[in-house]
Amino acid sequence: MKETRVSIIGAGNVGKGILSIIQGMKEQGQLKEEFRILSVSDSRGTVFDAQGVNPAKVLNAKEHGDIFRSGYSKMSTDDVLSLKSDIIVDVSPATRDGKAGRDLYMDSFSLGKHVVTANKAPLSFFWKEIMNGSASSGKEIRYESTVAGGVPLFNLRDYCLLPSAVLDFHGIVSSTVNYVLRKMKSGMDFNQALDEASKLGIVEANFRDDTDGIDSARKTVILANSLFGSSLTLNDIKYQGVNENTSFDGVKGDQRIVASVGISEGKIKAGSLLETLDREDPLITLKPQSLGYVMKTGFNGDIFVAGLRDGPIETASGVVNDILLVSGFRRI
Repeated sequence: MKETRVSIIGAGNVGKGILSIIQGMKEQGQLKEEFRILSVSDSRGTVFDAQGVNPAKVLNAKEHGDIFRSGYSKMSTDDVLSLKSDIIVDVSPATRDGKAGRDLYMDSFSLGKHVVTANKAPLSFFWKEIMNGSASSGKEIRYESTVAGGVPLFNLRDYCLLPSAVLDFHGIVSSTVNYVLRKMKSGMDFNQALDEASKLGIVEANFRDDTDGIDSARKTVILANSLFGSSLTLNDIKYQGVNENTSFDGVKGDQRIVASVGISEGKIKAGSLLETLDREDPLITLKPQSLGYVMKTGFNGDIFVAGLRDGPIETASGVVNDILLVSGFRRI
């Protein structure tokens, strides 16, 4: 494995999961000294060490409420790109317009750094610009965990379905809005359902991103652009969510917010809408905290992939997998 130096931006639930996974891999001897975390940033700032920070020390400091208690040097997050990192990892909260992420990625490419992200906002507004920046710089951007958490999707397509074109996608890609929806349909009010989801750690910093359907819509844009080669933005698709006024009185059948992308009459159709699932639809088997999808392919047939639980550690695992792919890691 070549030398890999990583800067992690974001130390919330997913960021802490990344640190925990990397620490575990180091303890098991899977990652050698050539793999170093140079810096970790949260909303208050950044800690860094040119020789690499110890994930366990940063985790302990974070659990005690202050990342700076780790004892490492401090710097402004705005200066992270000045470090000699090879990979910038973005697991910061999504912003409404995605511009901060877009600028971070473009600056990273220009400085010869790869990007791994779980942040949906930049890709849902600036897909074409970011992908062009990656291509022109010769630096990778990997985004496995932006859509289905820890459920393999883009990497499955990239490495296991090379002979096949993707013809249609139909999936539950946002656990939070569907968790709240199902709990409300079973009799809870909106705030009770949201509180339960929050305790599971599956709610965005701005919960309206989840419940208004924006999170699922962003993911639908990424799906359309990655799987079908389009250049859609969040403004190009229709989406729905749930709120305090959503009523299920008289509604029959199992309803979900479903991301659907396909081609109709030669045009790409994408939406994230409330659907009543057919009894034969594999998605109907998913549990409240599950993610999954059915993908129709050219030669591999219809593929159903699902994870029984979607949470921060599963998303973190997908991010770490992307980091390892970029770094050239191979399992011994």
